[in-house]
Amino acid sequence: MIVHANVYDPSRSIFKGSNNDKAECQTIDCSNHENCELLKRGECAIRSGLFGGSCPHGKYHKETGYTRRARAFHGWISERKEKYKGVAFLDAPKRLGSVGDAIYLPYPHMKDAVGLFSDNLFIPLSQFTVENVKRLCERRPQAMMGGEITSYQAEIVPKFVMHLSESMPKLYTELCKTYPRAAKLMAEHSNIGRKALLSTVVPNGGVLTDIHGGNWIWDGEYLTMTNRKASFMLVDHSEVRIKPIEGETVKICSEHQVSSKTVFVD
Repeated sequence: MIVHANVYDPSRSIFKGSNNDKAECQTIDCSNHENCELLKRGECAIRSGLFGGSCPHGKYHKETGYTRRARAFHGWISERKEKYKGVAFLDAPKRLGSVGDAIYLPYPHMKDAVGLFSDNLFIPLSQFTVENVKRLCERRPQAMMGGEITSYQAEIVPKFVMHLSESMPKLYTELCKTYPRAAKLMAEHSNIGRKALLSTVVPNGGVLTDIHGGNWIWDGEYLTMTNRKASFMLVDHSEVRIKPIEGETVKICSEHQVSSKTVFVD
């Protein structure tokens, strides 16, 4: 099943290119689409990294079209867009997730963990044990030129533990018994600044602020802004009220906006 499609039109690219640049159609075919947590979140392991990732259940395909000078250029693009109309555009995973009988771990410096991986980011679910998770938390990867990569313990492990507590709470609870630092990290962590699905944010839990300084209140169905005015409106107004579409995300501004039902995307 085709789960991802992207038609690239070089004539509409925000980056200056050459007239010799060709149109492209990039797709991902998945044989595990019914049993992939990443896909349910709108993500795919093959979308990871600058040059793309890999997945035992997926296959990436790139079809090359014509340059903008060719007569068939626009027709080729239109045909591909129509062919894959309605197919999602998937993002790269930002947090752990189950993929079939394995766990995908998109965290720097984990794939080379001795005894756990063989040059990829998947670990069999049977090996994702408390003992091995503890090993991932305690390891201190070394840089190629020598010296510890300190960002792993300072940044990666806290994020990994946080995601584990949210996605696999039972395993997290067991981990805390043998790795007390996990509980300490969670006690110190803050959700402020994280992105979450708006539909799962606690209604009337405080102000949500946009990048332009607008303050919004979420009531569970509508977002209302009262401290600024929107441009290009038909009439003058004292507030702006909008109904977001499903799947929109916001940055958390207060812990009161978070509950056990809040779904984070980072």
